[in-house]
Amino acid sequence: MGMGGFSLFEAILFTFIYILPSIIALKKNHKDKLWIILINLFLGLVFGVGWLIALAWCLLVDDKRQRSD
Repeated sequence: MGMGGFSLFEAILFTFIYILPSIIALKKNHKDKLWIILINLFLGLVFGVGWLIALAWCLLVDDKRQRSD
């Protein structure tokens, strides 16, 4: 059964891709993970570019963590 043209698999896949920046930020324990999550969740769908900003930000190397390792 579909949900307005989307299968359940497509809905799950879209949701996973949509929250991917938040997942990456949490896994990396990024110092700005709260801001990344907020931008991802609130600006991701509204402006679209928010998702790209959150993705780029979560992939940036956290200089503070790298120096302490």
